[in-house]
Amino acid sequence: MSKNTLTIRRAMPGEEITLSALAGELFRQGYGDTHPEPDISGYIATNFSPEAVARDLNNSTVAVLVGETKHGRLAAYAIIRESDADRMEIARFYVDREFHGTGAAQSLMDACIDEARRRGKTAIWLQAWQEAGRALAFYRKSGFEVFDTAKFEFGARIEDDYLLVRPVADALANKETSR
Repeated sequence: MSKNTLTIRRAMPGEEITLSALAGELFRQGYGDTHPEPDISGYIATNFSPEAVARDLNNSTVAVLVGETKHGRLAAYAIIRESDADRMEIARFYVDREFHGTGAAQSLMDACIDEARRRGKTAIWLQAWQEAGRALAFYRKSGFEVFDTAKFEFGARIEDDYLLVRPVADALANKETSR
């Protein structure tokens, strides 16, 4: 795959069925090997249903961003939401494994940071599973640092997650110095 073959755009109301299917598929790609049935299907049904996606698409405090191929296939998405007056949370961030290493994830992250900046936020944060090595390496490369830990309930499992944060302003400074 060549350098970033995805165009990042805002998802639109009416795309909830497509986004729901994408979310379930990408979650399975990320966690299917480590999170057995029936827990993974239950989690997907609850958290990635078309109704749950529609709520996000129609909520003004949430932005749903997608990565789309030149043929119109969705292959990545992020959900970011206002968490307080100063920060936004990246609640979901997934890229189809076919596009790993292409720059698609960085383009999606840049769009998340740009959205936070447009909304006047000073920081953006996320929660990530402590055993998600590839994701954690990407987040650290993107300027995120661990600031706390949290527990995450997945079926009968209680998992340890990191809370990571990065300033929004650094992204702007880095973009301008690289031009």
